[in-house]
Amino acid sequence: MNPVKAVAGSEVTIWCPYYGFPIDTVKWEGGAGADPRYHQSDGHLTITNVDKNRDRGTWACSVLTPGGELARREVQMTVVSPPVLSPIVFPPGLRSGDRAQITCTVTSGDMPVYFSWLKDQTPISSVLQVDERGAEFYSMLLFKSLTAAHSGIYTCVVTNTAGKANTSAELAIKVPPYWQLEPSDTAVLLNGSLTISCEARGHPSPAIYWTKFSGSTETSLGGVSDPVVLSNGSLRLESARAEHSGKYRCRADNGVAPALSKTLTIHINEPARFETPSVNVTAKLGDTIRLICLARGDSPLSMTWSHSGRALPNSDYRMSISETRSAEGLRSELVIERADRRDSGVYRCQASNPYGRSDHFVHLGVQEPPEPPANFRVLDTTSRSVRLQWQRPYDGNSPVMAYVVQYRRHDSSNPEAWRDADTHNISISAHSTDLYSETEGTTITGLEPATAYLVRARTVTAQFASTHTRALLALTLHEPPARAPISLRASAPRPSTIELAWQSPPTSAWNGELLGYTVWWWASADGSLSGGANVGMEFATVRGQITKYTIEGLEHYTRYSVSVRAFNSAGAGPATSPVNTLTQESVPSEGPRAVRCRAVSPQSLKVEWSPPPAHSHHGALLGYKLLYRPEHTTDWLEWEVRGAAGVGAAGAEVKRVAGVETLLLALRPHVNYTVQALAYTAAGDGLPAHPIHCTTQQDVPGPPAAVKVVATTGTSLAVSWLPPSRPNGPILYYTVFYRELGRDRPPQTTTVQAEDTEASVGLGGSTELRSLSEGATYEAWVAAHSAAGEGEPSAPQPATTTSRAAVRVLSFGVWAVVSCGRGLRLACACRGEPAPRARWLRADRPVTHDPRTHLTPHGHLAIHEVDASTSGNYTCSARNAYGSEEVTYRVECAAPPAAPALALEHATHREARLSWRTAHHPAAPPHGFTIWWVRVRDESAEGAEGGRGEEERRLEAGGEASGVVLRALACGAAYSVRAVAHSRAGPSPSSAPLLVRTKPPVLVWEGGGADSQEEGAEAAVWSNSSSLALDARRAVKCGARLVRLQWRRADAGAGAWRDADLTSLHHHREVVLGGLGAGVWYALRLWTATESARQQAVIYAATTTHSGERIRRPVAFQSESGAVPPTAGDGAERVLGAVSLAFAALAAVAVAALLVVLMAKRSWPCGVHIDEEARRCSHSVASTDKSVCPEQQNMRNCQHDYKHDKLSPASDVYEISPYATFAVGGETQATLDHTLQFRTFGHRDNDAPPHRPCRKHPRRADTHRDRERADVEKHHSDCELQHLSRYEKVRPRHCAGSSYCVPLAHHAGGAGGGSAGGLSEVYAGDSSVESGPGSLSPRTHHEHS
Repeated sequence: MNPVKAVAGSEVTIWCPYYGFPIDTVKWEGGAGADPRYHQSDGHLTITNVDKNRDRGTWACSVLTPGGELARREVQMTVVSPPVLSPIVFPPGLRSGDRAQITCTVTSGDMPVYFSWLKDQTPISSVLQVDERGAEFYSMLLFKSLTAAHSGIYTCVVTNTAGKANTSAELAIKVPPYWQLEPSDTAVLLNGSLTISCEARGHPSPAIYWTKFSGSTETSLGGVSDPVVLSNGSLRLESARAEHSGKYRCRADNGVAPALSKTLTIHINEPARFETPSVNVTAKLGDTIRLICLARGDSPLSMTWSHSGRALPNSDYRMSISETRSAEGLRSELVIERADRRDSGVYRCQASNPYGRSDHFVHLGVQEPPEPPANFRVLDTTSRSVRLQWQRPYDGNSPVMAYVVQYRRHDSSNPEAWRDADTHNISISAHSTDLYSETEGTTITGLEPATAYLVRARTVTAQFASTHTRALLALTLHEPPARAPISLRASAPRPSTIELAWQSPPTSAWNGELLGYTVWWWASADGSLSGGANVGMEFATVRGQITKYTIEGLEHYTRYSVSVRAFNSAGAGPATSPVNTLTQESVPSEGPRAVRCRAVSPQSLKVEWSPPPAHSHHGALLGYKLLYRPEHTTDWLEWEVRGAAGVGAAGAEVKRVAGVETLLLALRPHVNYTVQALAYTAAGDGLPAHPIHCTTQQDVPGPPAAVKVVATTGTSLAVSWLPPSRPNGPILYYTVFYRELGRDRPPQTTTVQAEDTEASVGLGGSTELRSLSEGATYEAWVAAHSAAGEGEPSAPQPATTTSRAAVRVLSFGVWAVVSCGRGLRLACACRGEPAPRARWLRADRPVTHDPRTHLTPHGHLAIHEVDASTSGNYTCSARNAYGSEEVTYRVECAAPPAAPALALEHATHREARLSWRTAHHPAAPPHGFTIWWVRVRDESAEGAEGGRGEEERRLEAGGEASGVVLRALACGAAYSVRAVAHSRAGPSPSSAPLLVRTKPPVLVWEGGGADSQEEGAEAAVWSNSSSLALDARRAVKCGARLVRLQWRRADAGAGAWRDADLTSLHHHREVVLGGLGAGVWYALRLWTATESARQQAVIYAATTTHSGERIRRPVAFQSESGAVPPTAGDGAERVLGAVSLAFAALAAVAVAALLVVLMAKRSWPCGVHIDEEARRCSHSVASTDKSVCPEQQNMRNCQHDYKHDKLSPASDVYEISPYATFAVGGETQATLDHTLQFRTFGHRDNDAPPHRPCRKHPRRADTHRDRERADVEKHHSDCELQHLSRYEKVRPRHCAGSSYCVPLAHHAGGAGGGSAGGLSEVYAGDSSVESGPGSLSPRTHHEHS
């Protein structure tokens, strides 16, 4: 290994380079043996604090394997020592010019060593002339003449092969102070700042001391004195004063003699100045005023006076100036005698000397009473406050202390009642005054909404108070009503309908005129009765003072919460507490599902079903009804033994069940029953399910209806019988039992098979009992057998055998009723000895050669087709030598019921109630009815899909029913309905199709009572003189959508249809038509869409006149309606409506004739004003129809139909645009300053009728400014002040760029008074106040079209 070199006192690490595997130990040996400074790890040897004597030499590394193999390697370590220096030091107290030396000695360390010197960490400069001398282990520096430049830190650096060492010492040379910046005499202006520098150097650094001479006393200055000594030794004066002038000394000393000292003088020059820059002087008018100026400063000092920037006039004998010099300075006095307003202003007294000049201002105010606030106006109003603004008036040279604003409610009956008026004080202070604005203002709070107030103000100074301004009229804005409607009541008189009634809130809580109410309803979230359904909230708007509303189209048997809010033009007020109401129950709209049945016994059926879907319950299910009746086959035949009680016809029966299964008991065995199930609620029966058919099990037959036992010979008897009246299943055979009386023997039997061929009426079977005892008496009886077993036997019938047997007819005379058109065979079987002869009689006449009948080989009479001609009595007569016998049949033909005569009783949007009448045979009454209906194409509906592949629907009704309700019909659709009656005699012919039309989505009023008019769509139109608003929710029923709305005038010159904008329909449920003419009828064509059809209907609505009157409906309009004609049930109402229209037409003709006569008689008075009326009509651009100008308009004005006052020719009659502000007042300037400003009712943005362009009128120049101080009552007519409450709001604002203005004439309430044709401005388009529910005001206004 290579030799290792270590430095004494340091740390060294040696690594033993070995390899191989496995290795057991690695060990180092050498040095001082076991020493704590030695550390071995993984072949590394680390020696800390190396010692030259103990650690140098040879070190050996031994590596040993587990197998005992050993490897060894040696390394030679040499240890070197760095130099060690003795401290160096300079002799103390060295001064400039002294000599000195310093020596650096190496006390230990390897040789050779090398020396170098540094001064302040850099090599010593040769400029310092320092000599260096040295030997083998030392070096010295020689200083022959010390200077201040030699001061510093000297470092001796020694190096050898082992390292480097250094030591330092500081050389400090003491140097006496000398000036760096020497101070000198200086001067400064009074209150000026001054800094005097005094800097010196030396070693050590000298300290600076300042003193001030005060006579023979010298006072030290420091960091807190005045002047102050700065940290750098300078003297600082922040604000020079006279006492600062004098002698000062600056001294520098560092302890090395000699110290420095310099004396200097500071001069303070005082310029011309005043103690105060300005002063306010007030004086009353006519007083003598003395203005005094006192100036200070070094001489020479002079003073001059000026007034408002101009020198004082020498010619004004009222002014004089005098000057006096004193120790305080120069005093100048200006005397002004008999002061007046022109003397007010700013006086400048200017003093000057060589060191400066100064101004002293005297603000002179010659005081007099101030003027009232100028341009006093209402800037803005809210519902509870009025913001006023005015310009600062002339204050009479007195500071305005306050403005006093008085306000009171407007009371036209007592306009001077200011004594008890409320006062609003506005204090004015110097801090609150805005010097950059000439306006002042205040806000009066705590007012009542929608209230007229008179406001005036005056100016108050310290000594005087001005007169009041003229009173302004201000109306506070509306607020939403403060209280909810009261006494909200809800009832559900009809299914899916809730009727509401409430009372308006107290008048004091209206906060303006109520425009209407908003009705909100929603399905209650906790309504368990509605199955937990939770639908969204719905609302409707009720306009005007109507306090009731009917909500239609609701879910049946659902709990609804209803709330009502009143609203005015400012918005909606609080809502009433929700009132919960449960809608009426209705019948289930679907029948039970999965109806099934099975026979349990011969007399019972088990019927099971599943409930109808929950959404179709429409109420609380009270249970189920099962309608069941026997189903008769087409070969129905009914007979009964004459004189015996027959089996009555089984009609339909009804069973009420609470569960979903039941047993139908007391049924007839082996009868096919028709079963229908339906659910019912308290409202009635729901739709039945489809009928099912079940047959009861067979049972043992009943006894034969009749039995005959007759003697045929001396040893035989003939037995005949009728079939059981209750066969209870197919009869397989009969057993005849017989026995001889008087003998105790079991009866004998014989079996007779039932006939498979067509049975004959009057005979069920017969047999002959032979080999009997002659002259013996026997009894016989008969029992029928079916698959269920042997039936009940008949009663025993006795008979005695004889050889002389008279004729006996085995057949039975019965009363047979059969369906018409069916064939019938009457039995005629007879026995006797000798053999009898039989024949048939009808009405005692033999039946021979009748093509409608024929005799069978067995003697039976076969009637080919039973009808009215073949009905009657038929007699079978038999005769032999011993007698005769006959039986009579009565044959009747039971025809099927007549075709039902359908009639429509009532039709709604979704349902139709039908009734019928039918005739039937007494023996075959209807046991059920089937009603079919299918939708057909209605030519009055556009896009109807009915009649094109729609499945015909069917409804079953019981035989006792006389009417039915068809439900779930389409709105405004046409249906073809037919009915068939069913009886045992067969189905009736189908009835004549009845065309049934449900009510269309839009109901058109076609005359009749007020109730029908309220239900029509025209009742959903609200109007004023310029707009029509259609409530789509009320006009369009049964969930149809209003997809298009067209409109035009309804008169002869109607023009083309125009489309209305429906953008606001989704949110507001309203369509607003604006810009219409006043007092004009309009036709509205509504296009509606349902799921399967589009329909149209035309309704008529009229705008009001300018005075709010509604015009009478014309006798008839040209019919352009696509609505569905009235149904049959409305025929009476249509007849009455037509008669009413006819009478109205006659009345209109009579009135027109009367008007022509009156016009002719009054043509001269009206003609006097024809020019004036023509001009008025020409000014009325949009308010009236030009087609009626001027004749009809003149007629209206002459008759005062619109209740306008007389207007000057320059006046315009305009209608107020909705949501506009307007002013009422005269035309003069004085009046326009105090106009009454109002605003019409607010509405939502999308509902606003179109605005008109802004039309402004120039204001006339005011030539009489004295009129501005008159009271407000002098600028308005009595009529205007009396009718002030008719208006709603004050909007005292000028017509802005976004506003629309139209001229407005003044209208009085009666025909007498009125203003003299003044014009004002109307502001429209203001949407700053969001209205509540609803868009147009229900009140009557003079509105612009």
